[in-house]
Amino acid sequence: TDTDNNMAIMFNILRKNKRVKVENLVLNRRSFAQTVENLFALSFLVKDGRVEIVVEKNASHFAVPRNGPASNLVMSGEVVYNHFV
Repeated sequence: TDTDNNMAIMFNILRKNKRVKVENLVLNRRSFAQTVENLFALSFLVKDGRVEIVVEKNASHFAVPRNGPASNLVMSGEVVYNHFV
């Protein structure tokens, strides 16, 4: 799907650069729709534990790649996702 492709592209950018400002990663000044799609892809990467968003003291937000938990740990319940709305 398009979302899967966007997630793969975004994660590869993060692996290559190690740390990217969130606004530079998601914002497309020419397309609001693409910005929303990018934010959607980033949200899945964060939910899956593959990306962490770090807030610096100067209030800048950075996306940093992480190694997500192994699927067998998630399936066994050893790793639990916690979300709040």
